[in-house]
Amino acid sequence: MSPANQRQELVSVSVSGEVAAGQPCRSLAGAPRQAQVLRFIQMGLGSPTVKEIRLHLGVSSLATVHKHLRALQRKRLVDWTPSAQRTLRAVSPENQYQSAAQSLRDATKKARRGTL
Repeated sequence: MSPANQRQELVSVSVSGEVAAGQPCRSLAGAPRQAQVLRFIQMGLGSPTVKEIRLHLGVSSLATVHKHLRALQRKRLVDWTPSAQRTLRAVSPENQYQSAAQSLRDATKKARRGTL
């Protein structure tokens, strides 16, 4: 199997987070490590720590894991509070909209208070 095909397999994650062969998720296209991180979180073994994800990926830097988690958070695929322990969880598709709406409400409140 060519490296391009392997890369395609790694990003074959559907919107619901289920592995869907041959149907790459657009938001993770070209981001195989993010897809690996998301699948590891979705394995259902509780909320993994950044160190556990680092070991799973086989990388030496926690900063690399933080970069991938922030990217997944921007894409609203994970919910994560970096300063708190074991708060990492995958966001289901129906919760993505609720999460986006909550973020908008929070930003509106902060803007009204002038703390944005």
